[in-house]
Amino acid sequence: MKFLVYLTLTLLLLIAAWMAYDYTTWEDYPISDVFPLYTEVSDQRYISRIDRAEERLIQIREELQVPSVSIAVSRDGTMLWSAATGYAHMDKAAALATPKSVYRIGSISKPLTATVAARLYDRRQLDLDKKIGHHIDNYPQKKWDFNLRQLLSHTAGIGNYEDFGPYGLFISLCNCTRFSTVSESLDVFNEVDLLYRPGTEYKYSTFDNSLVAAWMEQRTRKTFLDLVAEEIFTPLNMRDTYADHAPGRENPKSLVTFYERKAGTFREYRTLGLINHDIDLSYKWAGGGFLSTPSDLVRLGNAWLSDSTYLSQETKATFWAPQPLENGEENGDQYALGWRSEYAYQDSLLLEGKKVWLVHHSGSTKGAMNLLFLFPEYKMSMDVAINAQATSMKEFWESVLSIADLFLKEEPEV
Repeated sequence: MKFLVYLTLTLLLLIAAWMAYDYTTWEDYPISDVFPLYTEVSDQRYISRIDRAEERLIQIREELQVPSVSIAVSRDGTMLWSAATGYAHMDKAAALATPKSVYRIGSISKPLTATVAARLYDRRQLDLDKKIGHHIDNYPQKKWDFNLRQLLSHTAGIGNYEDFGPYGLFISLCNCTRFSTVSESLDVFNEVDLLYRPGTEYKYSTFDNSLVAAWMEQRTRKTFLDLVAEEIFTPLNMRDTYADHAPGRENPKSLVTFYERKAGTFREYRTLGLINHDIDLSYKWAGGGFLSTPSDLVRLGNAWLSDSTYLSQETKATFWAPQPLENGEENGDQYALGWRSEYAYQDSLLLEGKKVWLVHHSGSTKGAMNLLFLFPEYKMSMDVAINAQATSMKEFWESVLSIADLFLKEEPEV
């Protein structure tokens, strides 16, 4: 009886301590009547639309109740507008965000990995349909074999965070383990069986991309991070994109602080709401571990949309085609190879209900969200980043498209 009393009292004390801790960690949003908006690029041909977009950007930050919003938009390979509003850091200095502020991009790391694969495929250095699952270093043979096409379209049977048992769960929740190579990071899930026979089902997974990266390393005898720099960062002049906690390199000083939000209050992002520490995403570079700016990600979009020397049209068509399951059915997510690709976006005002081809990817990670939109028919690329999570991806998505609407006209105004 005494034991139960002591146990109950202990639990009550722990709950009280946690509630007190939780209550004291939240802070009010810094008071400001005006949030400056920093614009780095403003194409005068689109000035009236940019003026409206700037107003909308400030509204979006207020509606989503996030510290900052950063955006970049381009058409025909030319940057039209890049801007940011709000706080990069909400400490006593209240540092403001600029278009050079760097954000976690989450799963938009997948299009980066797919771009490296597309470049190698374009040069016939990769075979999308060759079985490779039984030949990846540090990945024990499973019941079934799979190919790159299945990995890039999430139909290979690889599980996600919730499928990896205690060790994988610890790594993905704690974010406190440093990995120096892609091969080493396969330890997070390499002992887990496939969930289904490859090609028969669709299961979105961050870690398909880790296997893609590992295979590209084997084929080229270069590290994945060297491949990304060589195939993307250098040719596209993406100077503000980084692998989180890359070996021998500190994260950039321009990296924003990431936050949680609740009822108008904020605190720095904490693992499980408790642990405030340096988040380490080195266990998933290829699927969710890069940092970037909207301007850099728009440069990536421009390369896909407007640069015929960077990727062939045949390769773009291959990587943008939604991949069917083995029985011919759609995969349920319009997932292509590293991208989602669908004729679904429509706006009744500007485009009169016309369905528009939208190639896109979203990213939702520790205290951040990002959306990368490509409109191939309009050669328009757009990326938006925030340093806290909106209530839902749908809410964020709709806010971003309200700005895209302003630029989806055929011609500039002047």
